[in-house]
Parts: sequence; structure tokens; C-alpha cells
Amino acid sequence: MVYEIKNYNFNLIYTGLGNKLFIFNAFFKDVVNTVLVIVGTVFAVVTFFYAIFFT
Repeated sequence: MVYEIKNYNFNLIYTGLGNKLFIFNAFFKDVVNTVLVIVGTVFAVVTFFYAIFFT
């Protein structure tokens, strides 16, 4: 009985950690995607202006 309770608590903790990691992972992917989009946009704008002013 005690083992079952401990096991249950461990499963709760493990599931909680899994959920946190999953949320963090999703958040991290969103951040990376956003950064890539921003970098891509900046690069495109810089290239665009460079093409206008230096050709």
C-alpha cells in the first residue's frame, strides 16, 4: 500500500515535470521561430535597401 502511494506520487511528479517540459519545449520552439522570422525580415530589409542605395 505504501509502495503504491509512493509510486502514485512519483507518477504525479513525473507527469508534472513532463507537462512543464512540454510547455517549455513548445514555448522555446515559438521563440526560436519568432527569432528566425525577425532575423529573416531584417536580412531581407537590409538586402533590399542595400540593393536600392548601393547599385
